[in-house]
Amino acid sequence: MVDPAVAYQNYGPYNRGAADHVFLAKPGSTNGSFWLGVVWPGVTVFPDWFNTDVQNYWSNEFELFFSPSDGVNIDGLWIDMNEPSNFPCNFPCDDPWASAVGYPPTPPAVREPPRELPGWPCDFQPPGTSCSGTEAKFKREISPVERNVPIYDAINERIEGRQTSGQELGLPGRNLLYPKFAIHNAEAYLPSWNAAEGGLSNHTVNTNVIHQNGLTMYDTHNLYGTSKHPLFLFNMKIC
Repeated sequence: MVDPAVAYQNYGPYNRGAADHVFLAKPGSTNGSFWLGVVWPGVTVFPDWFNTDVQNYWSNEFELFFSPSDGVNIDGLWIDMNEPSNFPCNFPCDDPWASAVGYPPTPPAVREPPRELPGWPCDFQPPGTSCSGTEAKFKREISPVERNVPIYDAINERIEGRQTSGQELGLPGRNLLYPKFAIHNAEAYLPSWNAAEGGLSNHTVNTNVIHQNGLTMYDTHNLYGTSKHPLFLFNMKIC
């Protein structure tokens, strides 16, 4: 399972992204300060899918972590929290450190003795379990043709052909945090708070955050999850 939020701490995925400035920045930031929220690892930053360098960053992180030779070898991924989710930091999320108390949660104790995972092959079973090998028949080997479907270059060609040099940054003079009309967010405390109390931004990235290319989160919120999908499906060539 992969979430878009990256832990705001001294480790590889954050350090590499921070060096390339690929995370969403605070509104009006002139010093590269990132917008901070709270997800499972605690205080987090969020990739800016409209940043010109984010594609290479995200692809590289997948190549490092999911390397079949020296990383985690996988057959598929569940990508999650794409709203993007930001909890339990309530709007306006001015103090993510206070909201991050208890995160990451304490992991549950490992079961003793380990139990077999039904339906999975022997080489996937936890150490210490016995395996009759009957589960292995359910594993389907993917042919080399399926692994190397040449879709990435063709898709990139089509996307590049549609790009234009113009920018559409939305109508000027809008109140991005407190719009005059209430767009429904189920995470707002009350329906009436969607407009008047900033409920539109509750438990997600604030809608006044600006992407590198000038687009606002108010306009791109519903694109966040779909932007994450092609970045790993096509760039990582996981087919």
